[in-house]
Amino acid sequence: MDYASLEEDEDLHTMWAALLTEAADPGGIEIPPSFPDILRLLSPHDAGFLKAFHEHALQYKPTGLFLRPVSEREKACQCRAVDHELFAIWVALGFAPSSTTYFTLGAQSEAEKRAFKVALDNLVRLRLIEVITHVSIPAPTFSTDERYITHDEEEDYGFTVLGTQFIWACTDRRAAQ
Repeated sequence: MDYASLEEDEDLHTMWAALLTEAADPGGIEIPPSFPDILRLLSPHDAGFLKAFHEHALQYKPTGLFLRPVSEREKACQCRAVDHELFAIWVALGFAPSSTTYFTLGAQSEAEKRAFKVALDNLVRLRLIEVITHVSIPAPTFSTDERYITHDEEEDYGFTVLGTQFIWACTDRRAAQ
């Protein structure tokens, strides 16, 4: 918890304050011992991106038949986004020039995409978000050479239960109300 007092980044400082407040609240959620360690391992870009992705996830409209209202935490767990959607959040935060898109070619864009991927990988490594790979394999036809059937892969990213609980614990919900 010593890191909370040393933090200079506003997002991380706010997250530390919310986590400490939640831990001190007898009626608050239980804070696992790993949460301070996870927060300590986040860079300012990681923290800002995680918060922005969570805000994006709360706008998610669940599909399917729900027999009961869906809580904000459940909404965040169900939201999925592909990498270029997440990169748009990264750009909106000012972590890459606004003219940059995920599909832009060039050395500058590749460096910014790499920084984004490092942050994304760090959040996956910390198990705050997860990667879900969807593979679609078309049915072979008589005109298809069966030795070379191609497939498409798409990766979605979404919050893990741990990630949802973590961001919930590190968000000052009283300030948001």
